[in-house]
Amino acid sequence: MLGYRLEIHRSRERKGVDPLATSVALLSVGIGLATFLAPRRIADGLGMSEQQSLIRAYGVREFTTGLGLLAGHERSPWLTARVGGDMLDLATLAPALRPANPKRANAWLAVAAVIAVSLLDLTCAKRLRAPPPVDRQALLAKFHKVTDRLERLRGLAAPHSVGRLRRMTRW
Repeated sequence: MLGYRLEIHRSRERKGVDPLATSVALLSVGIGLATFLAPRRIADGLGMSEQQSLIRAYGVREFTTGLGLLAGHERSPWLTARVGGDMLDLATLAPALRPANPKRANAWLAVAAVIAVSLLDLTCAKRLRAPPPVDRQALLAKFHKVTDRLERLRGLAAPHSVGRLRRMTRW
């Protein structure tokens, strides 16, 4: 398991890409496009037909945060924006949960989906903020390399090797 975790870290370092963050970004772009292109259908399906323009605006927000995650090197602000947007989505869905809404079951499904995506966003944010695992072997190899160099320098600085040191420093 440890070797697997180190390999994931190395691939992330090499490519500068986290597969979970990329997946979240693509999900955000997809949700944003669907919400932007079909706000009436979504609003009617949730029993919120008067909220079409707000749902379309939420689609723009989703799409924008997805692009920001895909394009940016610093992904934490975009993930924070996604979590904040999820909270807005939940607040917007709350009135659709009233018993008078004939599409209330769909609204509950939407709430469950938003909560699931929020947990995914939070997991991704936590993972990106976590310090990378330490590769002890590489760290130890660097330590030995530095101490070997220091030993060689100390040997050169011995009184009997001053002439040798002068010869090595001539241009």
